[in-house]
Amino acid sequence: MELHTIELLDELENMIENGKKSLIGGRISIEKNDVLTIIDKLRDILPREMMHANDFYKDSREVLDSAQNQADAIVADAEK
Repeated sequence: MELHTIELLDELENMIENGKKSLIGGRISIEKNDVLTIIDKLRDILPREMMHANDFYKDSREVLDSAQNQADAIVADAEK
């Protein structure tokens, strides 16, 4: 199963919320390697997700531009 950014952030949050609490301050103790592993996973998937988001944005802009051009043509025809 491929993890996604939100799931990894949830996992980090869970580690922080459930970490061993210190007697003073708001400090907690969590496993360094566990956190670093999640950070590495985030580094791996963020570029892919950013590329997908960029592709989606470009596609949506093309659809919007096409719709705007069609609307402009309809208005121009109606004005004639």
